[in-house]
This record gives sequence, C-alpha cells and structure tokens, in this order.
Amino acid sequence: MAENPTYSLAQVIALAKGTMNWYEYAKSGAQHGKNNQDDISTLQSAAFSGATPGWQAAIDLRWYVADTSSSTTTYTGATKPTATGSDSLFAGYFIIFKPATNNTGASTLNVASSDGAVDIKKITSGAKVALAADDLDSDNYAELIFDGTDWVLLNPPASAGDFKLDDLGTPDDNTDLNFTTSVHGLVPKGTNTGDFLKDDGTWAGGGKVLQVVSNTWTTATSVASTSYASVGSSATSITPSATTSKILILVNIQAFTRFDAEGHQYGSFEITRDTSTTVREFGRVILDHEIGYSGSNAKNMGGQYGISFLDAPTSTSSLEYALTMKCATTDSTGRVIVNEAGYEAASTMTLMEVGA
Repeated sequence: MAENPTYSLAQVIALAKGTMNWYEYAKSGAQHGKNNQDDISTLQSAAFSGATPGWQAAIDLRWYVADTSSSTTTYTGATKPTATGSDSLFAGYFIIFKPATNNTGASTLNVASSDGAVDIKKITSGAKVALAADDLDSDNYAELIFDGTDWVLLNPPASAGDFKLDDLGTPDDNTDLNFTTSVHGLVPKGTNTGDFLKDDGTWAGGGKVLQVVSNTWTTATSVASTSYASVGSSATSITPSATTSKILILVNIQAFTRFDAEGHQYGSFEITRDTSTTVREFGRVILDHEIGYSGSNAKNMGGQYGISFLDAPTSTSSLEYALTMKCATTDSTGRVIVNEAGYEAASTMTLMEVGA
C-alpha cells in the first residue's frame, strides 16, 4: 500500500476544501512536528503536566540558557527543551545567555548540541572578531544568535571604535569625566573640568584649574605712608606647570583707613610678583570722603574687601605673589590698617593655576 503523502503547514493551508481527508491532515501535522524536532511534551502548560514551561505557560523559558560551567572562556549551558547530541544548531537560533563569571578573552559556548563548543564572536567595524575580556558580564544577560558558524553577541559593551564612558567617578580633584576609548574616531581623553571637544576632534580647555594654593594671615599691619609697603604675611608662592598657564589671584582682606586731620583719606593696594613686578594696582579701594574732623576725632572707614586679577607670568619657576598698600595722606595718625586688632579679622590670598 502506498504511503500517504505528507504536507507542510503552508501546503495544508493552501489546499482547497475536500482535497484531503482527516487522516491525511492528522498525519501531515504529526509528520511536520517530527521533522521540526518539536518536543510535543513541552508544548503543554506546566499546569497540566508539570513539564518545563512551554508555549502555553505563563513564563516561556525556551530561549534562556544559564551557564553551568563556572569557566571564564569555555561556557556550557542547557536549552529548554534540552538539546541532545543528535540535535544541531540552525542559523537564526536565538538565546539569552546568563554567564556565571565574566570572560577573560576569546570564549565558546556549548549548549549540548551536536555542534559542541561554538565560538562566541562580536561585530566590530563590520567584521566578526573574538570577544575581549569582560564582554560577557556576570551581572548582565548576553543576547546570542547563531549565524550558521558562530554565536554572535548582539549586545556587546561599547569598546574601541564605540562610544564608551569608562569612569564617571566623583567630581573631585581635576577629573570629572574620562573618555578612555575613541568616540568613532574622535580624540580620546579629556581629563580636566572644563574640557570640551572642538569641531576638529581635539580637546580644548575651558579654564582648567590645575592647582590651588591658599594663604591666610591674621597679623595686623598698619601703613602710614604714601608709598606702597608690604602687608604682613600676604606673600604666597606657586609653581606653574606650564608656561602657557595663567595665575588667578584672589585676595580677601579686612581693612580700614584712619585719619585725624581735616580732609579725606583713602587706601590703595597693589599685587606684586617676586617683589619687583607690579601685577596690578587697585587705587582708592577704601575711601573716606568726610571732612571737618580734627584732633582726636579720628575718622574710620573700612570693612571686608575682595580684589582679583588674572596674571600671565609665562614661567614654570616658583612665583611669589604679595599684597602691598599705601594711604593718600599722612599725619601723626593717618594710616591704612589690615586685620585691625579686636575685630577677629583674617585676610586670605588664593592662587589658582588655570590651564590654557
């Protein structure tokens, strides 16, 4: 007796009504299941048979493979339903793989099929290449598809040639954000706060603070001269790291003028570099316009003052910046006072090296 014909599902759907009887239809469906190696037992709901969750189950685990090897390069796992030595992988077969440990380099995965250990590759610059260390992360799930030869990792971490933020870290010192690999050909590495990427792919400084030196003093200083004289312990030193660096000078002082004669008084300040170079003069910072007082009726004017200047020393030698001051008019009591006693006063000079 001749064997009844078998049909694919597409052929069965295409047949006209009455073309084949119920027996041929049933046999064709069974033959199709066998030819496609479907494990019919797993198509049942776990609620009915206790089998591994399948198509009718609330949770479908057919594509999940957990690592059972504890290896860092030769991974193993089981499919659901479990493959046997007679089963072979086919192009387009997709799984979600959970490695137990990070990989340390080129790796393979064996899901117990007849193919054995199959290389895991990734796509880089349009070509398949071996995995690099940590491409498989035990804290993540790897999406793998079989292309007929290799497992291809569909969700590799960013690497050379891809955008990768390696270490955000904490915004301390001079480092906020590191680009440790190239951004599709752009220049790697911007290491300082204020860096930005220019159109030509190079990093430009946006006012990088490379170092900070600060000096605070409380010693009272009184100057009764119309010529500049030093102010206590204001001298502060810094050594620039490059000749292109600039030095931002910030001074905060507590100061007063005092004058017993009729007229007016004012205090002026000057910032010097290495005692011989005037960096910047600040005239009449403290000003007293009142007149008509004389003798013991001393006039006082003052408070807390801040002055600043950006110097360009073009030097990598140690530089000493200092504050000097003078008054406009003197008599027996005319003077400018910094950190006057009894006022719990303190003054500060801060130097910042600003990169080019």
